[in-house]
Formats: sequence, structure tokens, C-alpha cells
Amino acid sequence: MNDRQIEDEQFFHGYLWKGDLDRLIKEDGQFLVRKSDHEGKEVYVISVMAQDNIHNLLLHQTRSKKLYYVMNYAFKSVYELIDYHYRNSEPVDEASVYIKIPVFRQDWQFSHDMIEQAKQLGSGNFGTVHAGYLSRGHQDTHTRGELRAMFEKDERSLEVDEDMTAADKNEFLREANLMLAVDHPNLVKLFGLAATRMPIQIVMELCNETLLGKLKAHHHAFDFGIKDGLLCVADKARYCLDAARGIDYLHSCFIIHR
Repeated sequence: MNDRQIEDEQFFHGYLWKGDLDRLIKEDGQFLVRKSDHEGKEVYVISVMAQDNIHNLLLHQTRSKKLYYVMNYAFKSVYELIDYHYRNSEPVDEASVYIKIPVFRQDWQFSHDMIEQAKQLGSGNFGTVHAGYLSRGHQDTHTRGELRAMFEKDERSLEVDEDMTAADKNEFLREANLMLAVDHPNLVKLFGLAATRMPIQIVMELCNETLLGKLKAHHHAFDFGIKDGLLCVADKARYCLDAARGIDYLHSCFIIHR
């Protein structure tokens, strides 16, 4: 009996922005497995290129034994279904679509096991923000980063938002992919995201200090009689110029900061 989990396979991409499919799947027979939402339920989908089109095949489950199937054969796990059709060159649907070439995760697609959360820094529209570490195995022992986990949008609790709609997830992933494409010294860097399961997490650069914290520190020093505690005009101009450079770069990429 095979107990391999589909989440451990490199061709499993978890939740994926729909726009990524065209970038990842380009040749006939290339395929990946991803998660999606269908009629209010979390489902698995095989995305495969055939006849110059990407086919998205929903994996169904039998009612009694909860076996996975696409067309003729049912299996106890998603991995067994993929393994059978891949090794035996069996079509996965009636249109003679075959899965031939697995498309593996990209460098920016992390597993949740690579992320170690530390203290909570704050919260935003999509969820809470933590300091933490990203483990890259032999390549990089620990990269300190900022972790954004997707929790309830109304922030009434820290429970994972299991009711987030498919459209909301797609929008969240779309914005993350936009951030992946930008690279500028005056912008916080996005390293990647973990989307194989909920909560989806994005991993970003952790700044050493905030502008608000720096301003408060200077005013605190001034209040205690330190004459040079307040920021000089040159420092203020430099901060404004750095922010303007970052915004100008975003505009050159046709991105509006809101």
C-alpha cells in the first residue's frame, strides 16, 4: 500500500494563481496538480497541456469509500491516481489527454515546513504579520524574513479563514505574483510563498526598523534635551526621495501603490 502524500510531491503546487498556469505549462503533456475551490469545497485539479490547450481536470471522489477518480479508475490517494496514469500512459479523460511531463515547483514556491514563525509584528487586511526564518536547506541555512499569514479578513480572530472565496484567494495570489516580479532597493523584497495548504503564507524581507520607530526615537531623544534629537532637513529629504524612487519604479512597472 502506497502512503505517499501528494503534498510532498514537487509537481503539487497547492493553491495557484490562474495566470501562473500559462507560464508554467507550455508543452504538450506537461502537467501539475493544484488545489482549487469547487462549489464551496476544496478539491484537487490536474492541469495539463494537450492539443495546445490547458485542460483543468477536476478530481472527483466516490461517495462511500472516498476514492479519487477522473474517468475510469479510482484510487485511495491522489498520488496513486497520478502515478498510475503517468507510468502506464493511460489517458486522464475522454479526449485522450495524457500526463507525460511533471512541472515542478519553482524556487519561490515554498513548503510550510521551510518557514519558522517568531514573534507577531502586526496585522493587515489579509492577516497577521510575524518575524521568522526561511530555511532553504543546504543553500541557505536561515534567511530572516517577514511572514504574512492569511487569516480572517475582518480580523475578528486569529483563526484561519476557511471561508475565503476562490476569488479572494486568486486575488491574494495575483498580488503576491505581482510583488515577485518587482526588484528595487527602495521596495520590500518578496521572496516567495507557501500555498500547498492553508494558511497561505508569503515571505518578505524584514526591515531592521520602521520609519515611524525612527521618528519616535528622535523625538524621544529631543524631549530629554538632546539638541540633535530631531531629524535634520537632509535626512527628511532623503527619506522622501527614497520613497519617491520606490513609487516611481512601481509606476514604471504599471503598478499603482494603494
